[in-house]
Amino acid sequence: MAAAVTAQGVGVRAIDGKSEYFPTLSSRKLVADEESVNMFSLVYQDEFVSSQIKIPSDTLSLYPAFDIYYVYGFSSRTYVYFLTLQLDTQLTQMDAGGEKFFTSKIVRMCSNDTEFYSYVEFPLGCTKDGVEYRLVQAAYKQKPGRRLAQALGLTEDDDVLFVVFSQGQKNRSNPPRETVLCLFTLHDINLAMRERIRSCYRGEGRLSLPWLLNKELPCIHTTTLYTLTRQRCYNSAKITVVTPGTAHYVSDRPEDRRHVLALVTDGTETRNLSAKHTATVTMNKECMGERDVAGLTTTAQGGDTINGWFVGHAAVRFMVF
Repeated sequence: MAAAVTAQGVGVRAIDGKSEYFPTLSSRKLVADEESVNMFSLVYQDEFVSSQIKIPSDTLSLYPAFDIYYVYGFSSRTYVYFLTLQLDTQLTQMDAGGEKFFTSKIVRMCSNDTEFYSYVEFPLGCTKDGVEYRLVQAAYKQKPGRRLAQALGLTEDDDVLFVVFSQGQKNRSNPPRETVLCLFTLHDINLAMRERIRSCYRGEGRLSLPWLLNKELPCIHTTTLYTLTRQRCYNSAKITVVTPGTAHYVSDRPEDRRHVLALVTDGTETRNLSAKHTATVTMNKECMGERDVAGLTTTAQGGDTINGWFVGHAAVRFMVF
């Protein structure tokens, strides 16, 4: 069993001469033995990645007051969500004594993503009579009743999100009394996120994660053609290249027959390839945690791909939509 842990109001502190701080978001183990050393240890951790997100020290150096305030968390289908209130680094001056602006964002991750590759942020707010309400105060996820579902064009099994916002973007600790109650459908939120991801792959807009990347980076256009036909989580699938021209695919969804997008890094360049499962491909085993389980195997015939699969010497991660 695993649990998501959030933290706020925790600044940088020195431990054994090293700069350390508690991650703002992490996934922790809950084991049966409460005395176990693994209790609350990270679900996944290796030399390069782990199931946590930290606010970079560079961000805290520029904005000492930066923090992420987690207001509400919930799950829906294959995703987990967090409603957050963050310092808006685009509007706030770096001077610690200056006026501070905040913005509300909804964070989404795949529930089975132990390495946080699926982390997505999306701004959330309401406008009434031309006035913006951007300070999230409370929220609640619920199934719609019959009449509400009909009015929204949903089924009674879909999820809706009720959110209370305060006016403006200032005074987080003492927000204005003017508030509004807004309703969002998870379908519309996921649709907006999906379109945002697609537009970014078209090179439109920016990544909009300045606090995590220390700068606002533009989206990079790729020549890859792909179809996001389903709002599905992508697997943290691992590709292990055994010999030149052979790749083994490990998946926790053996029934998948969907389009995938492969992020390929060979040490010199990063590129995207589009691939599709074929009817002749079958999964014979499931991925069980971190065990080395053989999945499907394809062999190259003088090229990068065969039956839609990338093979070669590069490190590959498949993102399944």
